[in-house]
Amino acid sequence: MKLHRRLEALEKRLINEPTILTMPDGTTAIMNGDVDYLRHLLGGIFSNRPISSGQAKHLDLIRHSTESREPDGAHLVDLIRALLNSPADGSEQPTEFSRPVQ
Repeated sequence: MKLHRRLEALEKRLINEPTILTMPDGTTAIMNGDVDYLRHLLGGIFSNRPISSGQAKHLDLIRHSTESREPDGAHLVDLIRALLNSPADGSEQPTEFSRPVQ
């Protein structure tokens, strides 16, 4: 029973910790959402399903950020940033993220 309470406390702490993005000008942006939300954003990059305007805003924030601090030292935002800023067709310039928005 004690282990169950510890796991619940850990989950609650991880869910409540925001992801902090640092922008090129030194400002920061805060993204609230758990790891599942970041996984959903990552999945949205690869699928053809429409994304919400909030998700599009978060993807743009991630694309323009220079670094991030995620709960528990994760690097999922770094992976998303690398995918968004990589050239889709092998050219040297990154392509703009254009997805249908709901």
